[in-house]
Amino acid sequence: MEPAASRRFEFLRDLEGALLKYCPAYANHILHEHDVAQANALTLAPEVHLHHTFWTQDMDRKALIGRMESASYVPHPGEPNHDQFFATVNGLVDRYADANGIVSVLYDTRLYWARV
Repeated sequence: MEPAASRRFEFLRDLEGALLKYCPAYANHILHEHDVAQANALTLAPEVHLHHTFWTQDMDRKALIGRMESASYVPHPGEPNHDQFFATVNGLVDRYADANGIVSVLYDTRLYWARV
């Protein structure tokens, strides 16, 4: 694996770790979201197909902070873990951003489809 690719995966691993550590609703949200989508698809048809689409979004510090602030599972100002979480996210940008101050977030979009 190229050093740049390795750094991207290390960033994602550490971001996921921060989400799990400081955002208690994150794990429930992610697990529940996929279970509900799959269950809903299975109620529509006996044969359901799954398609994964992976894509990345490059963000600077401001965009990443904004993305995290918009997530329903991230603590709001004044809630427990808010300050620790955002201090960690800022530290991750300091550690992993490229020369232009950019980090890449990998998304896995799941599409369930069936003939009804």
